[in-house]
Amino acid sequence: MPNEYDDDLPDYDCYCAACDCGLFSGDVEEIDDETFCDECYRERTGADGLIKSWSYKPTPSFLNDDGSATSYYQRIGKEIVKDRYGNESPRSKLYMGFEQEVECLNRSLKEGAERVLLKANEEQQIVYLKEDGSIDYGFEIVSHPGTLEFFMNHFNWEAISTLSQMKYKSWERKSCGLHIHMSRLAFANEKHLFKFLVFIYKNPNQLIQFAGRQTHYAKFDIDAFLNGYDGWGHRKTVRGSSFMKMAKDGHENDDRYCAVNLKNVQTIELRFFRPSLLPTTVQAALQFCDAAFNYTEMISTQEIMSKNALGFSEFSKWVKTQQDKYKILDERITTRVSV
Repeated sequence: MPNEYDDDLPDYDCYCAACDCGLFSGDVEEIDDETFCDECYRERTGADGLIKSWSYKPTPSFLNDDGSATSYYQRIGKEIVKDRYGNESPRSKLYMGFEQEVECLNRSLKEGAERVLLKANEEQQIVYLKEDGSIDYGFEIVSHPGTLEFFMNHFNWEAISTLSQMKYKSWERKSCGLHIHMSRLAFANEKHLFKFLVFIYKNPNQLIQFAGRQTHYAKFDIDAFLNGYDGWGHRKTVRGSSFMKMAKDGHENDDRYCAVNLKNVQTIELRFFRPSLLPTTVQAALQFCDAAFNYTEMISTQEIMSKNALGFSEFSKWVKTQQDKYKILDERITTRVSV
């Protein structure tokens, strides 16, 4: 403890229960109602090495329908197309990666982190864990990119559901989110991406019902979405852009906290889902992304004009015809969305 005669000592809010160093309220970490400094907190949770820093980004491994994995370098040499910056890249089917934030209540992070990694990565690395500034005591589960078929048929969902038995929470925590990244190069062309973006922003009420949350971290604000930057090179601010320009000309949001985030070069990020330790909730979100991708590529301009094909009602009717692939999605729409 500090020397009581030290007049120059800062006015600390509390002290670390392990090393007695002074702490201000913003620097406090808590375990079982005891306060710790960051270093002692990490020593006690034992999560170093298991939970990477927020900036950690390994080379992606692409997870396929049959359960196999293809490295980024193995994919080079397939069909070559040009991305939105004119760079040649291999085009593939749709790959998606999810980021799910979870928080731990009065439990060591190490045990939960070990359980997730053990369950998910039993045969190959499928997920990794990262720190996230928006959550107080927990981590973000990040998957490598995979097809819908991989996640539905080969991913061990006990990696997530088991956390509910370990005093972890996700759905109940406002600080937690579920984000899904979709590969840009899977979109057929700018028109396909245009229809996809319009579909998302045309149906905010239904998507908020479906997702289970409305938050400033994922705004359905069209004006905010259409204000952005003109590519990565010039950084010229564009105000009042259009959906087609966002899809065609390489414009990006100047605010990543939109329902759809275009700030990533390789992916389209959907940020509006509410996370859950119930696997079917995450599966429904993945099925939604896949279904919206396929649906918006299929519909024609004539159908959009004459049948309101970009309305959620028409989308939900189509989903019902795809029960073999989107059964969980259809059940969630039926129970949660007013169409």
